[in-house]
Amino acid sequence: MNKIITQLQVAIQHHQSGEFEQAQQLYKNILQIEPTNHEALHLLGVLNAQIGNYEFAEKLIMKACQIFPKNEIYQFNLGNVKKDLIKNEEAIDAYTRAIKINPNYYQAYFVRGNQYLQKKEYATAILNFKKAVQINSKYKEALTNLGNCYEKTKKFELALNQYEIILKIEKNNVGALINKGNIHIALKNYNEANKIYDALLEIDENNEDAYFNKGICYFEIKNYVESLKFINRCIELNKHHIDALNTKGQIYKNLGQYENSEIIFKQCIEINSKFISAYINLAGLYIENKKEKKALDIIDIGILQNPNSAQIYASQGAIYLKINLLKEAQDSFEKAYQMDPLNIKIIVNLADNLFERKEFTKAIEYYEKALALDDSYKYLLGPYLQSKMSVCNWSRLKEIKINLIDRINNKSIFMHPLPLLAVTDSILIQNKVSRNFTTDIHEEKNILGKFNNLIKNKKLKIAYFSGDYIKHPVAYLTIQLFEMHDRENFDVIGMSYGTKPRDTMTEKIEKVFDKFIDCSNNTDIEIAKLARDLQIDIAIDLSGYTQNGRPNIFSFRVAPIQISYLGFPGTMGSKYIDYIIGDKYLIPKNYADLYTEKIIYIPSYQVSNTNREVSTKQLNKNEYGLPEDKFIYCCFNNTFKITPSIFDRWSEILKEVKDSVLWLLGDMPEIQENLKAEIEKRGVNRNRIIFAERVSNSEYISRFKLANLFLDTFPFNAGTTANDALWAGLPILTYSGEAYASRMAGSLLTALDVKELIAKSENEYVSMAIEFAKNKEKINTIREKIEKNKFNSKLFDTTRTTKSIEKAFIEAYEIYENNLSVKNIYIET
Repeated sequence: MNKIITQLQVAIQHHQSGEFEQAQQLYKNILQIEPTNHEALHLLGVLNAQIGNYEFAEKLIMKACQIFPKNEIYQFNLGNVKKDLIKNEEAIDAYTRAIKINPNYYQAYFVRGNQYLQKKEYATAILNFKKAVQINSKYKEALTNLGNCYEKTKKFELALNQYEIILKIEKNNVGALINKGNIHIALKNYNEANKIYDALLEIDENNEDAYFNKGICYFEIKNYVESLKFINRCIELNKHHIDALNTKGQIYKNLGQYENSEIIFKQCIEINSKFISAYINLAGLYIENKKEKKALDIIDIGILQNPNSAQIYASQGAIYLKINLLKEAQDSFEKAYQMDPLNIKIIVNLADNLFERKEFTKAIEYYEKALALDDSYKYLLGPYLQSKMSVCNWSRLKEIKINLIDRINNKSIFMHPLPLLAVTDSILIQNKVSRNFTTDIHEEKNILGKFNNLIKNKKLKIAYFSGDYIKHPVAYLTIQLFEMHDRENFDVIGMSYGTKPRDTMTEKIEKVFDKFIDCSNNTDIEIAKLARDLQIDIAIDLSGYTQNGRPNIFSFRVAPIQISYLGFPGTMGSKYIDYIIGDKYLIPKNYADLYTEKIIYIPSYQVSNTNREVSTKQLNKNEYGLPEDKFIYCCFNNTFKITPSIFDRWSEILKEVKDSVLWLLGDMPEIQENLKAEIEKRGVNRNRIIFAERVSNSEYISRFKLANLFLDTFPFNAGTTANDALWAGLPILTYSGEAYASRMAGSLLTALDVKELIAKSENEYVSMAIEFAKNKEKINTIREKIEKNKFNSKLFDTTRTTKSIEKAFIEAYEIYENNLSVKNIYIET
């Protein structure tokens, strides 16, 4: 026995001295003599774990535990080996047994907390770290991880408290200072973060992480030149600092130095072939440069290197989504989700793809999962709200809207401007959201230089930019405008960046421009450079923040004058869009200052196409499921625009007018079922809603004639749909709010001189709708007036509208040419 004890002591000495071969042989000798010596089994297991033989180590330590189960150290080290073998649940069980044996075993609480931290079970991790600190109040590692947990759960003040405790224990603790600075970065307190890193550099002037994090501070405020200075200093200290190199690649990308960016990302991969961020950023660079195949190829390599990475599958999905391969995107996002079901970014990606596939009900399910994890996640509430409204799923909608408006006012949320138009008519709130969105996503880029107003074309070169030169409402409205422009004074160019396939409308539009350029495969900066090479004087953005828009193109300044028109019905919130085209009804003077653009006032803002095709097919009500003997209210606006409030008003109307039906668009079963259920809740028979299918544009316009009155939506009015209905002779009943989108139908009715169809309030809207149904003579008189006014009104006088726009363009150019500040432009005729 004494001999074994002596051998064990010698073996331990070798083990502690790092002489593993000698120690291992002695442990084996002991076990040959005494196979059940639990100390030798345990220590031999520990040694094998140290040299990476985890499976053998597991067997040895498990055997030691079986012989002597009440030893907390054995259980603790068994947990460590299980952890190394990625048997997380078994590791937790072993640590728990160690704690039961010794309730004051603070190291066991710490490592068990780490397992829960890895599983993202932050609440349980926090309990374990707290227990470790309770037993040993100076346990810096536990305090650090407790701070990390609070940081992960956005309890930043609590996280700061933990790091302050560490700094009281050790004044110059580098890790605590770094973490404290990082918290201030998360809180966007960049000046405070920089002070902390400066203090750290006084302690250690060569601290590479301090330089790196200072670089991040400047990166976050988009001061890329200053950021690069600190990032380069970090790389000087450590040429393999991969996070610094990765950030350097992103800086070059943001500065438009794409070749340098590519070189750096590739360098990151050479240093560490498993560095996921480099694959993702390089793929993003290729996508931005329209090199889709290269993007997918580099992600495939990244997947080979990291087959168990949810993040890289999510990136693959994002590429497929970007190039509109939605099924492939869905497959990638689902793989990522299966690997990491609590990753909010992956959940949102999955939901966004379902949204693009118009699988709104499924999208809602995933958006709600994301909201449960973090309801302040950037740009989450917008598509969630739009998904719900697209299928008329109004559960909790009022509560969501109130919360949304409150958070916009408190500047605690980012959202896309488009969904907001159906939420509020407040121009002030729309302005806040658009400005935040532009600043965050599409900030102005002054990298192509200024224009020279001394260089002048013989004729004004105007270019209309659009992603929708296809069968699209804006294309239908504007084609005659392009055709009617005065070629003696204007060169008219069409710039098409849409990714959807060409159709017959594309072919028609192509012919009416002097030059039509398909730049769908060009990057934003390439399009900007192309426009500058063409010496375009005035650029008109017809898409704005709509689905196929590319507003980032205009952030590079494609022309000295940039104008927003028609596509996005609201302020763009950017410094680089100089004007928006409107009229005095659409944008009243008392609201004009809440638009970031100056206003071009023309007699009627919406140009019309008087050459549009209208079906000559003989239509009858029976064919569309409409009753012959009832008053037909209709609304063919996108269902996304229908709110519970307006639906309440429609229900009141139907209750009062018994012999009436409501004719709506509804091409999804869930839309139909939801609206039928909602009308029943309001005490109206569900069969009084009739749904229209989508038909050809010519039949769609002709079909309006079968209805008696169009009921408009609020706060997002009909736009092109209102124009179509009025062209077909159908009266539209509307009421107006503050913002552009809530005044569109009113503008059209004013231009057509049928202002009597504009209600002054919701209540008047209801009473007028009822009165028109009960007084057929009144509605027929208005129909006759619409027909009479159609060809001598401002609304359908396309020649006049074209000339008004041209006058405005000439005046805008004169302002630029004379170095004057942009100002509102008034064209009266």
